[in-house]
Amino acid sequence: MNSIVDIKLERDAITGDAEAQYRLGECYFIGRGAPQNYAKAVKWYRKAAEQGHVKAQVAMGDYCYNRHIYATGVMDSFRAILPYNDHDKIEAVKWYRKAAEQNYAPAQCNLGSCYDHGDGVTWDKAEAVKWYRKAAEQNYAPAHYTLGCCYRDGNGVTKNLVEAYKWFLATRGREEDLRRIEEIPEVGRFLKAGDYVEAQYSLGKCYGEGRYREKDMVEAVKYYHIAAEQEHTGAQYCLGCCYRDGQGVTRNLVEAYKWFNLASTQRDAMTACENLATLMTADQIAEAQ
Repeated sequence: MNSIVDIKLERDAITGDAEAQYRLGECYFIGRGAPQNYAKAVKWYRKAAEQGHVKAQVAMGDYCYNRHIYATGVMDSFRAILPYNDHDKIEAVKWYRKAAEQNYAPAQCNLGSCYDHGDGVTWDKAEAVKWYRKAAEQNYAPAHYTLGCCYRDGNGVTKNLVEAYKWFLATRGREEDLRRIEEIPEVGRFLKAGDYVEAQYSLGKCYGEGRYREKDMVEAVKYYHIAAEQEHTGAQYCLGCCYRDGQGVTRNLVEAYKWFNLASTQRDAMTACENLATLMTADQIAEAQ
């Protein structure tokens, strides 16, 4: 090591300080304050992990899970200490579980993913949801999104679009807004009825028209887009208008035409599509279709 701080870090690691061991492993892995050396990185990660350091346990899990990537080319030194074999993902699960059982959210999400895909464990969607939920309830954003997908698709849990919507909102850092959103009459009504798509469209309209909250076209576009992708013709039309006029999004006539065309069962959308076509080239229209 080549600085006073690094010398102290190495001394603390040698004397058994788990945090120092983890940080020293990081230094060797990325080459910060010491020459990059994957074998030494894993050596120190393992020492910290064996003392129960959760970040080191996740690091060990990640490296075991992705060992086939690390064990090639410039990572030959890493291969020397962690030889590739068929049990890598089982080993990864072992480390993820150790950290997950200490309530460390990233480890819980990773363990859920292993159950979700049958990596290193018996495939078990319900068990995956259990671990995703534990991480999500600690406000871990990747778990918010994954749990939302599970509810949306009925993956390991009964399909529930309202629950999916709530977790997707949390993913965007909007968990604190959820109660206020539910209090908006036209949005809350659809949420309570389980009409997830209509609630998203209505929320977009609220943002777009400045009802119940300050007008925000970027937020409006966000919710129009979510509903439009689920074939809500009203949202498709509104999204087309946003692209046509450059409101909340960069102006794009091809995108505008595409959404108007998808919403063409609406008379206004058909008219908008026909009017927009007069401003576009044949190639642009073909691209939009």
